[in-house]
Amino acid sequence: MSQRAFREKWLYKDKTGDWMNVKQPCQFLDLKTNMCNIYAVRPRDCAGFPHHHKRMDAGYMHMYKQNIEYCPATYRMVEGVMERLANREG
Repeated sequence: MSQRAFREKWLYKDKTGDWMNVKQPCQFLDLKTNMCNIYAVRPRDCAGFPHHHKRMDAGYMHMYKQNIEYCPATYRMVEGVMERLANREG
């Protein structure tokens, strides 16, 4: 399947211009096993999820905010950053 065909069938652009799955949770997630059905050929963005290697700055903050809802690791990371910031200020 071409990238274009994949996007047309499985993705949409959200209001920030990011490509998003048409279904949440991901249409390729097997809910019984919690495993990806296309793992070997998953898109680059999926392979990098939850994107903790990207800087937590204004340009990418919306993605961290979105991932908090779906990813416990992101929630814990953001919580830790908030605690460190609060300790600096206190």
